[in-house]
Amino acid sequence: MNKSDSLKLIYWGTAGCASRAVSNFITGIYVKDLMFYHDERGWVNIFKGEGSHTHQQGIPKGTDDSYKIICNTRNPYTMCFSSWTDINEETGESFSDYLTGDLGRYRNWENNVSMDTFYWLEWPKIGRNPDYMVRLEHMEEDLKSIPELANNCSQERWDEIADAVVRFNTYGGERDKDNYTKDNQQKVASYYTQELADLVYSREKFIFDYVGYDKDSWKDLK
Repeated sequence: MNKSDSLKLIYWGTAGCASRAVSNFITGIYVKDLMFYHDERGWVNIFKGEGSHTHQQGIPKGTDDSYKIICNTRNPYTMCFSSWTDINEETGESFSDYLTGDLGRYRNWENNVSMDTFYWLEWPKIGRNPDYMVRLEHMEEDLKSIPELANNCSQERWDEIADAVVRFNTYGGERDKDNYTKDNQQKVASYYTQELADLVYSREKFIFDYVGYDKDSWKDLK
């Protein structure tokens, strides 16, 4: 897990949700003590380039409830697609089979928490929900709503680093099937049927409701 003691922030960098972009943004606005914990090395300084952020969620030792939690998120419809592209190049499994198959995404899914799927199922075990959600589709807007970050640098520096890593997700398009619009919306509508969309919505309804994604939003992702 990642933290900044100076700003009293904990960063949960959910995989597949532009976590690298947000981590680079946080260090780019001079959060010089953004750290992650390594079992052998102890606390590692991300700002100094000693290592990259971790996807692990949790409450670091030595912090308390005064620390606010930032968590990356994204539309579940594109999250499913992104997770599928991670395995499709190796397995050749179709998107439909990934969602509906016996060995697919939702097999034993309540217990299948990993760094890139069902991250919200960890929150009850941790005992806290995030204080700030940073949506892949609206990264700068959401980052601006975090006063600990917004007040940490000049507007000039904010604009400079936002242009570099946030206003357009430079990490989008790493897979052959990735296809993004200019506003960080991944084009996935052609992969969905109403049946597949209903399955995703029913399984992942909590994150739709918690973050505010629309049930029919898949239709606009084209």
